Amino acid sequence: MNKMISKIFSFVFVMSFLTAAQVTFHIDMEGQTVSANGVHVAGSFGDNNATYPNWDPAGIALIDDDSDGVYSVTLDLNPGTIEYKFINGNTWDGKSDDEWAGESNDNQPCRANGGNRIITVGDTDLDVGLVCWESCIPCDEVYDALKVDEVLNTVVPDEKIRMINGEFSELKNYVGDGPLLLEFWTTWCPNCPKQMGYLSDIAEHFENNGLKVLGINLNEPKIVNKVKPYIQNRNFSYDIAIDPENILGDYFSVTRIPTLILVDDDGNIINRYVGYSPGKEEDYIKELENYYSERGIKYNPISLKEDAVGFDDQDISIEF
Repeated sequence: MNKMISKIFSFVFVMSFLTAAQVTFHIDMEGQTVSANGVHVAGSFGDNNATYPNWDPAGIALIDDDSDGVYSVTLDLNPGTIEYKFINGNTWDGKSDDEWAGESNDNQPCRANGGNRIITVGDTDLDVGLVCWESCIPCDEVYDALKVDEVLNTVVPDEKIRMINGEFSELKNYVGDGPLLLEFWTTWCPNCPKQMGYLSDIAEHFENNGLKVLGINLNEPKIVNKVKPYIQNRNFSYDIAIDPENILGDYFSVTRIPTLILVDDDGNIINRYVGYSPGKEEDYIKELENYYSERGIKYNPISLKEDAVGFDDQDISIEF
């Protein structure tokens, strides 16, 4: 009897091995500060093949063999559907950055319910294809799609924005005296509190140099009531507006949260930063310092602290 059971298990194992396909995953980390703990992929792999862990942010590492910013891994997977996401780091907490889960490709969704990436594996080898961090398409296509050549204050001169205090303003009121950092965020974004904390410090430091920072919340109408208490629990030093209908979000092609846009005093878009990972705040500062230096504007250098206003690694709350 034992020999028969052993043969059955051996047969099942061999058949599973024979039907498994080699599936290759790639992620392009262009524009991201890659964690010292590496890049990983986590998902329902263990349900498919017991040799892999299930939803372990440190379990499956991707490798960048030629230092081109593209990380890859090949797994033996059986036919079926798998949900997964890429991790910049190796934990689920604030020390790592797991992809914001909300984007779909127009032609074929790469996101499942709940926002994880999704693939269907057959009985032949599969290359999932190169995608950009937090995107369903390659980075070169992402950045081409994000190019905005219009002048900000001539495109929406009469567009009113609703501030968190209930009053109304206009976007053009924030353009003209100096640079503007336009931030798009939500209360359910896990990386927004940290970015907003740094932006608050940056706003205070460069206020005398004409810098304005405007946060535009993109919560949907059914959860827009979460915004005011979210802000009241923190001490941000810049203005907050709400855009539940996503009017400005659509105009500025905001597809991932957070998105930060730098605008000059003439209303021209200088740069945009999609997503947030630790260290990205230094890029904002460098861009601002270049802005002031090119215009001969004197400024005092800023040194950010890890305990920036608005967040605490031990107490980052996400409100849905």
